[in-house]
Amino acid sequence: MIFLGSKGRKTILLITILLISLITIDLFLIQYDLHSSIFVRTIKHYYLLPKLNRTEQFYRARKLPLHTDEFVMMLWLWPKLATEVSRVYEKDPFLRIYSSILFSDTLHISRRVNLLEEAAELIRFSGENTLFYDFGNQYNAVLTEPRDDRVLKAMYCDKTGYDELDFKIMYSLRDHNGGYGDTHYLLSLLLLEKFQCVNQTIIEQTKQQVINDLIDAQSLDNSFSDLFAERMVLLFWTGRYDVIKFNWIMRVAKEQTDDGGWWDVETDGTDPHITGLSALAIKYFIEARRVDDIVTMQ
Repeated sequence: MIFLGSKGRKTILLITILLISLITIDLFLIQYDLHSSIFVRTIKHYYLLPKLNRTEQFYRARKLPLHTDEFVMMLWLWPKLATEVSRVYEKDPFLRIYSSILFSDTLHISRRVNLLEEAAELIRFSGENTLFYDFGNQYNAVLTEPRDDRVLKAMYCDKTGYDELDFKIMYSLRDHNGGYGDTHYLLSLLLLEKFQCVNQTIIEQTKQQVINDLIDAQSLDNSFSDLFAERMVLLFWTGRYDVIKFNWIMRVAKEQTDDGGWWDVETDGTDPHITGLSALAIKYFIEARRVDDIVTMQ
């Protein structure tokens, strides 16, 4: 048995106090300055980054074509994989979400209503399947779901015009519970902001309301889903990386499957949409910054 002298005991005591202090400080940082924590930075490098890198194998194994939104997420994640097949999507108007130079000058948008009362009637009789805009036979086919028409209108607001009625029609996306309607509404607001189609003060006020709904919904959500990852991506796009919780991103990371993708219960398999959102959430969390991916001005 080794007996320590008083000097040795003092050294061990000092080391113990130092370690406890460091652990205490790091626990404090996890609560109040998450990305400065030594523990979190270690998790980013040795756990999250390998997870992100594994998504490349998922995309390499996928057979094209992807949906346009899935393709754009691949562009944001692994641009070298996407450049070879970009011609498949070059005439899709939704590709403008990636770059402002990708604009189809043959896109014409006509509104199906001219008064707010008509819009209200259309919502009442058509419900969630309401289409407020017509893009012509060539482009109507690219709308994969009804809410896409209002997002596409916002995406081309600087080219096709945008007035008060358009802004009120866009409000029909809102579901006020942090659902897909709110994420699409927030995306539309970000597009209007990017192209400076609506007064910035109005954008900020409206944006904050829906951001609060997304944060509240995310805090109450105890499961993993496509929507769970989508909320986080939208929060990063608005610069609110400060509200992203460590347990949220760990929940996303642990759901990655062996092929590098994420499982979608609705499609009963690994899916490029949920994979893109989950990988982007991890990427943005590692970077810990305001993300300005949508509609780069180049």
